[in-house]
Amino acid sequence: MAGVAVVLIVASSMGLTMWRNEDWKDEYRLFSRTVEDSPLSTMAKVNLGYVHVNRGEYSLAIGEFHDALRLMPETPRTLLGLGVAYSMLGHHDDAVAYGERALAGEPESAVIHSNLGAIYANAGAFDRAVTHYTEALRQHPQNPLGRYNLAVALANRGRYHEAVAELETADRLARLYLENGHAGYRARALVYE
Repeated sequence: MAGVAVVLIVASSMGLTMWRNEDWKDEYRLFSRTVEDSPLSTMAKVNLGYVHVNRGEYSLAIGEFHDALRLMPETPRTLLGLGVAYSMLGHHDDAVAYGERALAGEPESAVIHSNLGAIYANAGAFDRAVTHYTEALRQHPQNPLGRYNLAVALANRGRYHEAVAELETADRLARLYLENGHAGYRARALVYE
């Protein structure tokens, strides 16, 4: 009888494991299920928000980020997510406001500076973009994607010689760190355009 009980316990455990493994198939499934199971989890809402951003679902992302802010106000990662999502929707004033609030919470964050540079670039404020990209690169000078972004922003300000120098540095770094140079081709096209 004890053997039958062990077999039933093992079988039911395997069934539960297989059922739960379905949640781990992709990030969307994982974080949406986590939000369902733990609706007060700020981190789950923020992670789901970023999944929506990566999928181009900016309005859904904004909803998740606002829900997260209600649970835990002024969290830089959440504020940054709102800034990025609003920027992608073309709501530049909101994007800048949230990005700057994120930076106020973590003024030394290279990630926030880099994303705030992108927010300013999307808004057409290339001088501000250059400032933030430069700060992000001060902290992480070996980042080729950051250098490509800086090159494009410099070119948009008419600072072509500096842009080309950044491209050359980024290309050298990309050969060392990136498996493909697609970002470099895009940046090069934008700078030389």
